[in-house]
Formats: sequence, structure tokens, C-alpha cells
Amino acid sequence: MVGQFRLGHLWAGVLCAWLMGTSALSANLAQHPTWLKLVQYQENALTGTWRSAIVTDSFFLSPEGRSQPHLELQATLAALQEPLGDDPDEHALWQYPARAIWLDKEIDLGLPDPFSICPKLGDWSHGGTIDGVSVLFVAGYFSNPGSAFGHILLRLHAGSDELDVEDVLDTAINYGASDSEDDAIVAYIYRGLTGHYRSTYSSLDFYHHSERFREHQLRDVWQYRLDLEPGEVRFLSAHIWELLRAHNRYYFLRQNCAYRVATALELVVDRDLTPNNKVWMAPADAFVALTAKRDGQPSAVREVKRLASRETQFADGYRQLGRDERRFVDRLIGEPDAPVASLLAEVAPLKPGRALDVALDYFGFDETASPERETEVLLARFALPPGKEEELPTPEPPHAGQASSMWRVQGLSNDRLGDGMEFRVRPAYFDFLSNIEGTTPYSELSMADLKLVVREGYVHLRQLEIARVTALGLQTGGAPNRNGRAFRFRTGAETKDLSCDDCLLGYLEGGLGEAIEVLPNVAAYGLVSGRVEAGDEVNSMLSALGTLGLAINTKPAAFSLEGGFQQGIDQEDRTLPFGKAELRLGRGVHWDIRFHAEQRESLELGFSVGGYW
Repeated sequence: MVGQFRLGHLWAGVLCAWLMGTSALSANLAQHPTWLKLVQYQENALTGTWRSAIVTDSFFLSPEGRSQPHLELQATLAALQEPLGDDPDEHALWQYPARAIWLDKEIDLGLPDPFSICPKLGDWSHGGTIDGVSVLFVAGYFSNPGSAFGHILLRLHAGSDELDVEDVLDTAINYGASDSEDDAIVAYIYRGLTGHYRSTYSSLDFYHHSERFREHQLRDVWQYRLDLEPGEVRFLSAHIWELLRAHNRYYFLRQNCAYRVATALELVVDRDLTPNNKVWMAPADAFVALTAKRDGQPSAVREVKRLASRETQFADGYRQLGRDERRFVDRLIGEPDAPVASLLAEVAPLKPGRALDVALDYFGFDETASPERETEVLLARFALPPGKEEELPTPEPPHAGQASSMWRVQGLSNDRLGDGMEFRVRPAYFDFLSNIEGTTPYSELSMADLKLVVREGYVHLRQLEIARVTALGLQTGGAPNRNGRAFRFRTGAETKDLSCDDCLLGYLEGGLGEAIEVLPNVAAYGLVSGRVEAGDEVNSMLSALGTLGLAINTKPAAFSLEGGFQQGIDQEDRTLPFGKAELRLGRGVHWDIRFHAEQRESLELGFSVGGYW
């Protein structure tokens, strides 16, 4: 019987392993890259010792398994030879199906199929019918600090290799920091940098995540279907099942959701998915690695599709409408007391079905819209024949944009301090001028932005911006009657103005305001901010800022303009006007050039060349 594990074959395999000797076993299987990845072992470069990144003691079968790969392997072999017993769901075959599959392949243990023998594993895998894996990129979400850089999910397709992309029966695998969503950005950054969060994988029906991200948070999702063989799909699925019981420490910069998903995928994708040339990792880095064609390797991705949010569906549809159709939609939304029948009569020469569909997409995401109006529009649409679904142009996927890390060299001309050179490194992520895909429109998000100025043979620290977040709250495409609620947060150290090189001060700044998209890809905004400063060069510890700005971002070029004043409050009643303009040229993934002009007590002009990695 299968339940007896084909004991003759099993004992033969164990005997062969025993005859190989403990040292041979440790030197071979226990040091095999697959085994090290299955248990998330990491080598200490200084001592040469190993330690698993998993902090859950119950995950290990050996008491010393967290630091001794060979002891954990021997304990796994011993556990797998135990009789199945009355409850197969308590057996090692159920708890560690990926270990069992791999060991059975390496030393022919003659084990039964875990997906068939273990009821809970069979139920979770829809009867072992998982036949495809997709990696999902969820666009950044500024209401949750942990998701501002974007998020990664795995999607396990079950039942058919030709599943529709909207299939709701699939399973989604999420990885995230526990109890972090309610933390403010400062607390999140501190705890995330210092490993105060624990994190784990979780399993949920895909449609729950789809509804949360696309319907409620209005975030686009990009689906990357991996090019895997059936055996690879089963092996990866079995490993994910093992990880559902494991916890790690969460580190914001490196060992985050992107890193953990990428390292799991490396079991079946024969390439490095975590960047070796930097100590941080952004979600987009994993997709760049998955799709790269290097050293003769094809892309590991079979297909890329966008799962648009309800707001994006509306914006896409609205862009395709003619002028009269847009005006009709604007009135449907902006004049809720005007009967739909009378508005339809005014546009009688048009075929209004398409415009009504676009209006219904609007009502689907705008929580302030009148439910009665939505019902009225829905009834009007039902009275018309179904329209032909149009295929809308799809924007570039996230991996096609500029990489997340930047260096820049800029020549400076300052009307008080003279000429100089500025060297800048920004580990992550983007600003108003970046040519980046899959991010929140009209937003800035960066960390550890360092600027050094060399002038007359001396090196000066001009800026170390720990974090900068700006969001204008706008969806591209001209949504009618929707201003964005803009906000900005930034903290770090910088020179008090451009008239001095050695006048560094620390600051914390936050502001709120409004924005509007005046034309496609053109946004205007205003912010009212408060600022706290500290240091020897401080004129006022507390000050208020009023800012007006313009952001234009297209593929070939981008331009930003911002100006206003800083008004001291507590110590010196000083008003400091400021203004800044910047132009980006070039649409390259790995480079661009920029022109810069800024007035802050001194006028400075600059020309820079930047690279992205």
C-alpha cells in the first residue's frame, strides 16, 4: 500500500545513504544549493558557519537544525522513514513535502506523492491541480508606508494551463511584516530598518487580494506568468506550503517581501533574482531579474499582463472618448440632479453606450458618488445593446522603466560660491522626473539621498535626505471633478540655503495641499507645510512653507517647477523665497541627463549625467 511508504524501497534508500557515511552526506546533500535554499541557510562570510534566516523553532526537525544543515538533513531523513500513522497530516511528508520531493529525487527513497497522501495539502492545492505560477507586482500605495515601494505576491494557478487572467479560484501567497500597517512612516522606517518586525507567508484566495488592491486601494497589479515545467510548479508549490509555518525577521531595505519571494523562486528559476551589487532590494528589482536576457538565458517570464484597478479602467476608458462623449460623462458625474434621460436626449446623435460604461467605472471607485445616480446610469445602460469591447493600449510594465537606484554627477555654477561638482547617490527610488513604470502617478519616493559638493579642493556634505515622500493624489487621464489631496513628508540633513557649503542643519518637514491634472501628464499643485530645524546654523526652529508647483512627465522628457516661501515663526522673523526648475531629457533605462536651476539665497545652475542600476 502507498500508506506503507513502499518500506522496502525506503529502507534501501536509507541504507544507501548510511553506507555513504555521515561525512559524505554532510559534504554532498547538506551543502547542496537546493537544500540550503529550502531551509534558508545563510553563510557567515567571516566564520564560514551557517544559520537559517527562519526564526521559528518548530520549523526545524533537529534541535540544532537552525545552524547545522547536515543535522537538519539527517533529522529529515529519519522523520520521513517514520510510519504514516493514523493522521498523515502530522507526518513529515505533509510538513515538508518539498524536502521529501527533492530527497526522493536525489537518493530514490521511494516516497509517495505528498499531494495525494496528505489531505490538508491536497485541499490547499485544489487536489494537486496547481499548474502555473505568476509573480504579481502591486503598484505603490502611499497610505501604507510598507507598501509605498510597491508589493509582490505569488499567484498559484489551478485547474488549467489556459486560465483566464481574472480567475478567482487561484491562491495568492503574500509575504509581509506582521502588525505594521497601522504604524506611521517614521515608526515603520525605524522598526523596519532594525528588524523589529516578524514576517511570514500567508495563503488566501486570490480574489480577496484582487478586491483589496484593485477595488478598494485602487492599485494596478501586473502579472508575470513564469515559464516553468510541471515538476517545477509542484516543487515550488510544495516549498511554499512549508514556508506557511515559518517566520523571518523583516528588514525594510533588504530582507523584505521582494527578497523573500525572489529567494523562494530561485529554487526553480536558474538565476540570481536578488541584486548582488547593492545591499537593498526594491520590488521592481525582482522583475528586472526575472525578465532579463543575459548570458544566453531567455526570460523566465512567459507572459506579462496588467490587472487594472477600477480607477485605471475609468481613466483608460475616459482617454479613449471623444470630446462630446467626455462632456457627456462630465455632466453625468458633475450634475447628479439632471435626469439621465434628458442628458441622453441632448447627445442623441452619439452612441452613448461607451460613455455610460466609462461613467459606471467611475461610480465603481468614487465612494462619494450618489448610489441613486449610479443606479440611474446602470438602468440607462441596460436599455442599450451591448457594445463591442475595445482593446485599449497598455502602458509599459514595471520592469521596462529605469532601475531603482541612481548615481549622478553634476557640474555647478553658483553666483556666490563659484563653480563646483556635485556627486549624488540615491539608493531608491524615484522623483517627479523619473522614467519609471508601475508607480503611483505624480509622486516622489526616495531614501538615503546623498549629495556631496566638491569646490576649491574641499568636499562638503550638501544633503543626506533620509526619506522623501510626495504624492499628489491624482490618477493620470483627466478624471473629471477630482482634485487630488497632495501631501509631502521629508526628513534628513541639508545646507540651510545655497549661499554656503558648511551650514548643515537637520530638518523634519510635512505638508498637505491639493493638486489637479490640468492636461494629460501635466499636474499643478499647492502645499502648506510645517518645518522643524535643528543645528548651529538654524535661524528659526519652527517655520511655515507655502509651495506651488508644476510636474510634467512624458517618456522623452520631464519638467518640474516649484516655488514659494519659508516663513520663520519662533526666533527670527525671516522670509526666505525659493524656486527650483529641473528638466530631464532622455528615455533610457540606464541613463538620462538633467538641467537644473535653483534660487535659495543664491542662484545655482547645473548640468548632470545620471546612471541607474
